[in-house]
Amino acid sequence: MVSNIKLILALFLLTFSLYSFGQSDPFIGSFSNGQITIQFTESAGNYAGFVKSQEGSFNLVAKSYDQKSIQGTYNYFGTNIPFSGTIQGNTLSIYSEGQSINLQKQTDPNLNPSNNISSNQNTIGATRNDEWGISFNPPAGWSSQTGEGGYTFVSPDQRSLIFLIPNQEAKTIDQLKVAARQGIMDQNIRFNISGEPKLFGTNGISSEFEGMFNQRQAKCFAIGILSPFGIGATILAISETKDYNEDLKNTATQHAKSISFYQPKVAVDPSGNVADWQQYLKGRKLEYYKTSTGFTDHIIFWLCSDGSFARKDDTSSFSSGAVSSFSGVANSNNAGRWSANGSGNTGTLILQYNDGSSASYQVELRDGKFYMNGRKYFRVKNDRCQ
Repeated sequence: MVSNIKLILALFLLTFSLYSFGQSDPFIGSFSNGQITIQFTESAGNYAGFVKSQEGSFNLVAKSYDQKSIQGTYNYFGTNIPFSGTIQGNTLSIYSEGQSINLQKQTDPNLNPSNNISSNQNTIGATRNDEWGISFNPPAGWSSQTGEGGYTFVSPDQRSLIFLIPNQEAKTIDQLKVAARQGIMDQNIRFNISGEPKLFGTNGISSEFEGMFNQRQAKCFAIGILSPFGIGATILAISETKDYNEDLKNTATQHAKSISFYQPKVAVDPSGNVADWQQYLKGRKLEYYKTSTGFTDHIIFWLCSDGSFARKDDTSSFSSGAVSSFSGVANSNNAGRWSANGSGNTGTLILQYNDGSSASYQVELRDGKFYMNGRKYFRVKNDRCQ
């Protein structure tokens, strides 16, 4: 049930590493003015997070030396843009490239990290993840963030965490029980099972654990659920021992009961043919190079999982002028929304630009190579968004 410990650690370290339950850092959280949202999390004295607009989400790093001001950079399509800020009450004032914006700290969960570009979440109704084949309701009032393959939820008082991660190892109830009895052990996590696993519905079990989490005495309530489609789910509700209570267990239980499974959507079928062009292109970078007569054509498309995209070529740049400022990221005409459709190894990529224009490309998988309008592109890992 909890054997995928590396994924748990990846989620924790990515979003809330060394996160003190209940700490009152004024910068941690989400700030927004309705058009721009900035999210800060803290790791070992340093801040990480993102700045988000309708164009997409861009990772940031920062430091604060006095809990009143902050300095850092955000990565705008490969360019690190410096910014600074000050906080007074719930107002965060950000300065970048001669411009300033005021943002208000948010308590609405719809403005928290679930709006990150890397998130598969839909804040209206249930959250769906087609690659996993799961639908669920996030815990009400909790902030949420998508990590590498799973979800992290943080309680309103920041004293408890709930992780939702896929489980592909266990296929039977007995296998779930065996995994639970093995506990959760790694460098920063040491949990031993407390008592015996109990049945959870007809396709799962629940267990309680106690031990150490990030060098603190902690307890964990875990639920493992099997899926008829192969990829089940593990829910881990964790808090320090002094904060562990029935409310946390009830929140995790209601979250688990909201889960339903369906057939995952795959990008490629067992024969190596494209099964779903939207899945095949989602979260990928498409890159074209051609050198002739001393000139090099270089075109890049970043296709993000949330349906946004950005384009860069030798005549378009993201590193100067208003487009690289905090207020400008929402207005670039080299970005917009994308979709893809088709049957088999031939399909269509459709781009809707922010300026109202559109473009379509014939996409093809031929002899294992990817082509757009007859040109061979590299379909590679996306280094700007998921």
